[in-house]
Amino acid sequence: MRQAPAIEGVQLGLIITPMPESGNFQASSASNVRGLVRMPVPKRAAWWLAGLLTCLIAPWWTSGQEPSKEPVPALNKDEEFWFTRAKRRPAAAAQMVLARHPLTIAALRVESLHQMVWEGLEFASEFAPPLNADWLELVEDNRPLPDLRGKAPEELPKSALPTYRAYCQALIYAFQYPPEAFKKSARDNAFIKFPHLWTEPKIHRGKVVPIDGRIVRIRKYEAPWQAKQAGVTHLYEGWVFGDTKRSHPYCVIFPMLPEGFEVTEDMRRQVSFNGYYMGRFTFRVPDKDIDIPLLIGPTIYGAKAPPPVIDATPFSLVVLIGVVALLVGLVAVICGITWWFRKGDRAIQERLSARLDQQALEMMENVEAGTLPEEPAPEATPAPPPPIAQPVDPNRLGQP
Repeated sequence: MRQAPAIEGVQLGLIITPMPESGNFQASSASNVRGLVRMPVPKRAAWWLAGLLTCLIAPWWTSGQEPSKEPVPALNKDEEFWFTRAKRRPAAAAQMVLARHPLTIAALRVESLHQMVWEGLEFASEFAPPLNADWLELVEDNRPLPDLRGKAPEELPKSALPTYRAYCQALIYAFQYPPEAFKKSARDNAFIKFPHLWTEPKIHRGKVVPIDGRIVRIRKYEAPWQAKQAGVTHLYEGWVFGDTKRSHPYCVIFPMLPEGFEVTEDMRRQVSFNGYYMGRFTFRVPDKDIDIPLLIGPTIYGAKAPPPVIDATPFSLVVLIGVVALLVGLVAVICGITWWFRKGDRAIQERLSARLDQQALEMMENVEAGTLPEEPAPEATPAPPPPIAQPVDPNRLGQP
């Protein structure tokens, strides 16, 4: 059976203790630790001093170390059992119990915190835990999210590693802590809106901020390496347009997709979200780069759908629409006919008015010239024709 690759900081199943015979650190069983009690006082003091220096130097030295970029061979099911965060915790706790030496326990504890085997003191809390303030202080706005793949530490900008660690820490907290804790933490920041996050990113960075808006798309991505060690396999990215008009959308990151939502490029649904505000980061859109506020939280909440409206009208909707359309059509026909006739009347009136204006203009011109148009002479009445001579009857001559 091939040997599984080692995990940085905590070696599973082994205890890092000094051997009094050689004076070097090496792996030993729990029985070898008892030899430390029988060590002479000077040697014991020397080992105490060495352990103290280890506690001071180990966090600083390991803070600049990143996982190897070389591909790690795939693990079978038996090996993978020991390389999950749920199994590393009890294994590291067993190491510290068997170590017994206080300095060795302190060194293991510090390194396990750095490797996120534990996340500080994990007491039951009603609120979301705060993020690392030192990492947040080094985050720079208006930059893309750091990509550490295939790059040496010296090739990365100063803000890349702190941004990556703060991003992973926020994602792990969003996965481990209940959504109710984020909702309670966001109540005190309900006054924070888009203008606050856009103009004052350093002031509000790391706060749990509530947002409401319309989500337009959801995408699914692989989780970062550090988050995968904590059990986060995938993350979801959504773009939410808030209530502020003509503003850029929010980019919300969450590890749990609620029921009723799916990965899609086109959707219109009202949602609410509570998450850590990380800052303004640059995202690529089809034609340009834009800066978008980034938030990380457990999940999104869909707005409740309004109750259906009961139709209490006696007629169906189709009949009502048909009647209204008929009335509108009749009114349109009547208005059209009226307009057509008025248009013809208006043309005739314009012609008459022009003719009268022309006659009035001619009369004015004649008056100015001193002549008036002669009135036509009345036609003479024709004289009646002369009477026609009639023949005289000689028998009637002399009769009255």
